[in-house]
Formats: sequence, structure tokens, C-alpha cells
Amino acid sequence: MSKRRRPKARQVQLDLFDLAGSEETTAPTLPAPTRETTIELPEPPKAAPPAALATAALATTKKNPAPVRPAPALRSSPLRIAERVADAWHSHHGGGDIAIPVGVVAALSMFSQWDRNGQDVAAQFLALDADELLNVLRDLWSCMWVQAPYLIGTVARPLHWWLYEERTPERYIVKAVQAVAHAALKGGLLAITGYRAPEMRTDDDALGLVLTLLRSKGAMSGLAQYFTPGPVCEVMARFVLGNGDDLRAGMWIGEPAAGTGGMLRAAAVVLRDLGHNPANFGWGLSELDPIAAACAAVNSITWGLGPNVLIHVGNTLAADDWMALAFKQRADALDHFENVQFVAATIAATEQATALMKKLGAA
Repeated sequence: MSKRRRPKARQVQLDLFDLAGSEETTAPTLPAPTRETTIELPEPPKAAPPAALATAALATTKKNPAPVRPAPALRSSPLRIAERVADAWHSHHGGGDIAIPVGVVAALSMFSQWDRNGQDVAAQFLALDADELLNVLRDLWSCMWVQAPYLIGTVARPLHWWLYEERTPERYIVKAVQAVAHAALKGGLLAITGYRAPEMRTDDDALGLVLTLLRSKGAMSGLAQYFTPGPVCEVMARFVLGNGDDLRAGMWIGEPAAGTGGMLRAAAVVLRDLGHNPANFGWGLSELDPIAAACAAVNSITWGLGPNVLIHVGNTLAADDWMALAFKQRADALDHFENVQFVAATIAATEQATALMKKLGAA
């Protein structure tokens, strides 16, 4: 089992971001580093087998070829998608667990049209019946768990746990899930997220708007959760990050009240505009709401933030060192994943050996 080392990071408060360099270390805490040092980033996750209909788009640290953006008139409106999704869920009486419709949109946002000349992914989804759709969603989350066991298996769990319960979801929920998927796809979700190049998937925070419209005003107020428009986030990010002279690969960019990650999306846009690859930086997020944090985990993959993403789910003010807590949670999740892989490989080897013995005995 490989030994994981933790980053050493200083929390420097710059209004919305904590920006600091870090040095690779095995220390149990995160004391202040010097800004002249960088960390050695691990290799990005290897591509897994394609999901049932299309290969999920993954972030890599390699530079993508220059994409060709569609004309503005062809771009879908995230607000329109969110309105359609909320209407579909409530009109089909899906119930009060909003993590389910948010999870459906999150799953669809991880699909991309890899073959421009191939079958349209949205059309394939729309052709599925309700039960087939559930199976595809389950396959996608499983595939993404293999590729990102910490972000998907741990942080994003609130968005997909219901697919793996022993009891089959009620029929009204199954039908509501299908209605949500149709609403998102017909609204043009894949025109926002369905590209291979991460820089083309970073224009909007569709999940943030979906969560905002599905959640009641009372719940939003109680969580002090308000959606900041994308253009406003980008203005703030440009002000904080400046002209990029002080930015170097290996620095950590953090947000102690992350929501679904809208400010980090803006930071990724600014980094790319300055000639940097966001996947070469570390990203630290803290968020009180588990569903919003789960959306941020999916968004970090969609936006190509790379393999160094730490997400603390809890009260930032009550945690003395939330980055350290998030790092430990990631380490535990990856250890669990490696153990599961070992057990699965052992079972497979045992079954193969048993089959071989039976074959030899029959001969």
C-alpha cells in the first residue's frame, strides 16, 4: 500500500480565499510554510472503463487542445435548467429529499459527448425507461467511485446513497427521477457540462442553481446559504488572484464557506486565463451543508480542479484546523478503497482457482 503524504499549508485570509504555498511533509498538523515552496502533486486518476452510455469526463493535468466554443445563442441557461428540474420534481411529487433530484443532475453533468460523430448522449438517455435510467445512474456513480473514491464515495455520498439501498425506491420517486433527467437534458445541461475539455465545462455552476431552487427559502435562510452569481464570483476572483505573478503550481487555494464551489469555479477560470492549469494547484473547501459539499465534490471533477481537492463538511468556525480534518478523511477514504480493491481481487482469484480445480477434477 502506497504511503500518502499530506500537504503543509498556511491559512492566509484574503477575504474569500486562503492562498498559500505548501511543502510536502508527513507532519500531523499544517503549520505555516514558505510561499516559495511547492508540493509534489500525485498523478491524476487513471481512466476507468466507460459507463453504460458514455465515458465520464475526467480531469487530467495534461493540457487539452484548444476547444471550439458554441455561439452564445446556443449556450443553455443554467437558470432555465434549474427551473425545469425543480418543476419536474415537485410536479411529480418526488418528496422532500432534494438530494435525489440534485444527485440526478450531478450524475448527468459527469457525462460527455466524447465522439462528435457518435450517437447523441442526451437522446440515449431520453430513450431509456425509468428502471433502465436508474441502472445507468447506478453504473455511473459506481464507475466514478472507482476513479475518485474520496470525492464520490465519501463527500458526494448524499447524492447517490439512495440508489444502493436494499429496498427499491418507490415508483413515484422513480418516475420523478426520470422526469428530472428529462427536464435537465431537454433544458440543455450537456451543452454546459458535456464537453471533454474542462475549460469548456467551467462557465457555470448549474448544480448551485438547481440546489437553490429546490431548497425552501426557510432552509436557505437557516443555512445562511445564498447563491452568488457567476460574474460576481469572477470579479472577486480576479481581484484576489491579481495578475498571476505570485501564483505557482503547488499553491493551495481555499474557501472556508464554499457552498457548491462557485468561488472556486471562478478561480479556475481566472487561473486558466492567466495561463495556469487548475489541476496543478491544491484546493481546500469547507461547507456546513452536506448536500452543497457533495455538489462541490462533483463540480471539482467537472471543472477539472485535479486530484488535490480537500472538502471539509462541517462548521468552519468550530474547526481549529479544517484542512487537517479534510486531509484525514481523504486518507481514510483512500485506505478503505484500497482495502476493498484487495478484498475484491482476493475473491476473484479464489473463484478462478476454484473453477480451475473443478475443471482439473472433471478431467
